[in-house]
Parts: sequence; structure tokens; C-alpha cells
Amino acid sequence: MFKSLKLFFGFLALLVATQVASAGDQVPFSLEASATSLTTPVFVGTHMFLTASGSGKASHLGAITFTAPHDFDLVNGTYVSNAFVRAANGDILHLVTLGQFINAVDSIGTWTAVGGTGRFAGATGSGTALNLNFGASITFTGTISSVGSGH
Repeated sequence: MFKSLKLFFGFLALLVATQVASAGDQVPFSLEASATSLTTPVFVGTHMFLTASGSGKASHLGAITFTAPHDFDLVNGTYVSNAFVRAANGDILHLVTLGQFINAVDSIGTWTAVGGTGRFAGATGSGTALNLNFGASITFTGTISSVGSGH
């Protein structure tokens, strides 16, 4: 039994060391944008689906445009957003946000970077999201890793 525990804790220490080493390339990330268009909502049961598009600026991307399909759970006041943030050079950062409405038009949430293209291929990271006035003001802050040169 002790040998099994020793192996387990050894594996756990190796896993933590690997995560700490890969977390070393984390860099601050911020995004400020606004949704300038929304598609017509589609209702399915207690869910509303629509896509928000807009523009803004983001660290490591500069001027950006984005497209973000959303799935709103109207009963729970929650949503999932699957955003594709495009830099001026065409590189894309893919961000998934889980959010909760705090009133009829404002929400808070957490986002996770799940890859992308160009220098954002394999990107990871996470942070917080604040959406005011149903996307008129969008602010993301946190960290991302795997910001490469696009090669």
C-alpha cells in the first residue's frame, strides 16, 4: 500500500512540476471590445441562440474583430460564448466564455483560451469577462500562454 501511495505522490509531484513549468510562459492578456451587430435570435426550448460580432483591441493582437456564437439558458440566466477573435494579420484566438447575468443586460463570466491559428495555435489561458449593456462594452482580463511567432 505504501509503495502505491509513494508512486501516486511521485506522479502527482511530476504532474504539478510539469504544470508549473508550462505556466512559466503565461503573459497578461486584456481585450476591450463592443458588439456592433447581433443576429436574429433563435429560440429552442428554454435556450436562445444568436451570434454577436464586433471590434475592439486586445493585447498581443492589436485591433481585432470577433464573431461569437452564444447559447443563452433563459431559465438559469447563464450563457456559453464561443468567440473567434481575429487580429489584423488574420491570426485567430479562440475563447470560450461561461457567463452569468447579474441583471437584465449585464453579465460576468470566466473565459478560457482553447487554441487558435498562427501565433495562437495551441494557446491556453483564462481570465474574467465583464459584459455591459448586452455586449456594448466587453472587457476580458487574464493571462494566455503559447503566444508564438506563428511559425
